[in-house]
Amino acid sequence: MKKGRINLELILSIAAIVIAAISVYVSHIAIAQNSQIACFQAFMDLRAEFAEIYKSFPPDYRLKGVTYPVDSPEWNSIKRYWYHSFNEWIITTRFGHSKLHDLWNQFYKTAICDAFEKDSMRTVFYGLKVSEFKSKMERQFVLEVETACKNRIEGAAK
Repeated sequence: MKKGRINLELILSIAAIVIAAISVYVSHIAIAQNSQIACFQAFMDLRAEFAEIYKSFPPDYRLKGVTYPVDSPEWNSIKRYWYHSFNEWIITTRFGHSKLHDLWNQFYKTAICDAFEKDSMRTVFYGLKVSEFKSKMERQFVLEVETACKNRIEGAAK
């Protein structure tokens, strides 16, 4: 009888270990899925905010040679874009998730460099660099953008 009891205890112990291992595995899957959902939600939120900012862009912002007076409504709408771009950079490069960093490298960096091809966008960016982007993180953002868009900046200056 004692031998049967030991076998039952052994079986129950092994079953508990297996159940614990399965629980860890299922938790890991759930965490990974939640992480993907969080990345997707961050992307959707950023895109929704961009869409709102884009609606306020002046109609001629794409034209060569166009610039705006500091603090004009046109300047301020583009200023909002650059602060939003800073937020995109922070979220995608500083929150430690590789999928978010991929989003920066494969999408946002290109979009920001596209903005540098427009005189109005570049002028506001440099105005903010001089007057407002002063924190360490903002300076890192400026350096990252300038480095990423170096060829486009040089091409636009020619």
